[in-house]
Amino acid sequence: MVPSTDDTSRDHWSLRLPANGELHAASLIVAYVENAQLAWPVDITVSLSRDVSLPELQNANFITGDYEVSLELARILHMDGSMRALLGWTPVIESLVKACMDETRSTIKELARTGSLAGAALEAYLAALDERFVLRSFLVDYEPTVADLYLFARLRNRRGLTAGQRAKLEQQAGNPKGHLMDLVEAELCVLPADTLGKARTKFVHLARWMNFMENQPFIASALERAADALSQTVGGWDQVMRLVGAAASFDIQLPDAQFGRVVTRFPPEPSGYLHIGHAKALLLNDYFARIYGGELILRFDDTNPSKEKMEYEESILADCAALDVRPDRIEWTSDYFDVLLEWCEKFIRDGNAYVDRTEVAVMREQRLHCIESAYRNQSVEENLRLWKAMKEGLPEASGCCVRAKIDMQSKNASLRDPVIYRIAGAPADAQTGAGTAVSHHRTGTRYRVYPSYDFACPIVDSLEGVTHALRTSEYQDREAQYIWMCQAAGLRCPRVWTYSRLSFVYTVLSKRKLTWLVDHGYVDGWDDPRMPTVRGILRRGMHVNALRAFILSQGPSRNITFQQWDKIWTTNKRVIDPIAPRHTAIARHEHWAATLTGLESLPDWHQRADSEPLLRSVPRHKKNPELGTKVLVLGTSIILEPDDAESLTIGEIVTLMDLGNARVEEVDRPARRLSLRFMPEDRDFKKTKKLTWLTMDPELVLAELVRYGYVLNKEKLEEGDELATYAVPNEVSKRITPVWADINTRLLSVGSVIQFERRGYYRCDQMWLREGDVMQFIEIPDGRTEQPQVQQRNGLGN
Repeated sequence: MVPSTDDTSRDHWSLRLPANGELHAASLIVAYVENAQLAWPVDITVSLSRDVSLPELQNANFITGDYEVSLELARILHMDGSMRALLGWTPVIESLVKACMDETRSTIKELARTGSLAGAALEAYLAALDERFVLRSFLVDYEPTVADLYLFARLRNRRGLTAGQRAKLEQQAGNPKGHLMDLVEAELCVLPADTLGKARTKFVHLARWMNFMENQPFIASALERAADALSQTVGGWDQVMRLVGAAASFDIQLPDAQFGRVVTRFPPEPSGYLHIGHAKALLLNDYFARIYGGELILRFDDTNPSKEKMEYEESILADCAALDVRPDRIEWTSDYFDVLLEWCEKFIRDGNAYVDRTEVAVMREQRLHCIESAYRNQSVEENLRLWKAMKEGLPEASGCCVRAKIDMQSKNASLRDPVIYRIAGAPADAQTGAGTAVSHHRTGTRYRVYPSYDFACPIVDSLEGVTHALRTSEYQDREAQYIWMCQAAGLRCPRVWTYSRLSFVYTVLSKRKLTWLVDHGYVDGWDDPRMPTVRGILRRGMHVNALRAFILSQGPSRNITFQQWDKIWTTNKRVIDPIAPRHTAIARHEHWAATLTGLESLPDWHQRADSEPLLRSVPRHKKNPELGTKVLVLGTSIILEPDDAESLTIGEIVTLMDLGNARVEEVDRPARRLSLRFMPEDRDFKKTKKLTWLTMDPELVLAELVRYGYVLNKEKLEEGDELATYAVPNEVSKRITPVWADINTRLLSVGSVIQFERRGYYRCDQMWLREGDVMQFIEIPDGRTEQPQVQQRNGLGN
């Protein structure tokens, strides 16, 4: 807030409010004035700004920060008797108002400075507030003052400095001190929503005050405005949140999350293509990073060199881009190999790990029956000697691995001394000295030993500053192991947040089983629309926002269930229907031909060249004019769908879509021919059959409509089920229909999503480039269309 002129009276002000979702008392005061339709006692120009730069914050001519600005606004309105209550009716009340604001600012600043915006310290502060409201309706007086507005804004603010903004601010300011530090730590912090949610049930007096404030019309208006602005700052999730509805996005919250300080990570192994289960992990991590103004790390967990390829890394990066996810950092676990070697040695020296030579099968049985290894209590010196041999690939390291020394008697199997390092390849032979080293796609043969995921992940998470590690609920037992690894290393432990694994009926997500389907020709590749891979479901026509909305709609449930595909495709239909241009396709075989008369009554019919069709411009989407127009080719020879034509009778009135009504004058079923007369004067379309049609013209486009079914004919494979028994042959789960398509489809590119009217939604998979090309369109399920008939390999029907 800055004076508009240099005059000392300060009767002209320029007030700039944040437009990025921050909630301030100043915004609430402005909302009150607007809601009450009051006039400012002085000239104030209010504007909105996405950001306030650091030089402006340090400008002495500015009144900066919610504390000073809201007090100044209250002082200005104090001139008007109708709003004197904001600052207090007496000097004593005014001094108490300022004292309360001072206390609020200093307390929250201290909580932010000490990293106590969650937990016991915050709860103690909320308890103190609750006690204050036992016998009071408001902080100071018998009606709300600016002190109440200031406290409410601090408690309800949902937008602060993002991680990037904080880093930039600290870089520009060097070491922020004084007023700037107060502003950052007291007014641009965000209290955890989950803590406040619990406080409402625990602190009834504070909740009563909060409810009263929220129910004030001007506050409700300001909260709605802040929420709308906040939705625009969350990296593409704003449209998804509106699609899902506020309830689902509110329910999915991270515990102990502080705005601007959340760091999540997506750690795929570059040994295959991402599938829809991976997509859920990726999108949830991205959602939390964006909604909390934090960072997302994409970290390739490249700890298994025998299975990993650069090709898979490239495909994962491409899938991230296709899902509109832009990681803030891209890392590799292999960058930490030297560090992890040191941590493993520290574990051995501290007695938290040992080298085991037990055969794999025996070790598995021992872990199952809680039997300790014979090598568990060997000396640290012997462990270090064998560890050195493992790293150097010496013969005596044959059969060795390093195991964490946790608790072999634990009921939690993941704590029964898991393997944390193993040899890749074979150590040198004692006789020949020859050995084999597996080449890593980034580090080559530099390392002979590699860490397990369970060892590397928690340590690298901690070192990279990850605050929240998201894991599927099937690995919930490993949370204790994750925490143990961090504690044994003496590192900060990220908060583990579990969510349900995403599974679908008639679908397998196992990398081994998906590979089998590809290798045995049941599908045409990893991007086959029947595959649950990211590229497969996108090729089938899944919109990214529909996938995001479906995942958010799952909420915080940890229950593992098999989802029906119709639910996600129904969501997809809601996304694509308003933006899918309408086109026409008529069956190429068995279509009916018709002669259309009466076109001479059209005013522009005689303006065309002889024997040429009439070209008209019609909307590509009647309900969305922003999609523009398309060309309607109108001639006397048209073709109709066979099912439509078969049902027609002489004298019947039908509607030719995009043209108008026509009367059936002749029907020749053996020849599959009709005669129709155009009736432009008949505008009654309510009870007529609606028919798609095309003018038979050399410019019509050859096309194929491809419909895919399930790749399995059993909803859920049980343990012991053979995949070959229930896999549907390629030719059975794929159906191709040849059609004629309207000439406008020539302009479509691969990936374009359209609706062939009265047929369904389709994605262009092969575009038109030259005469004779056959376009291909993949049918997009709409949540209610049936899958093609499937059958078992033994010939039995489904």
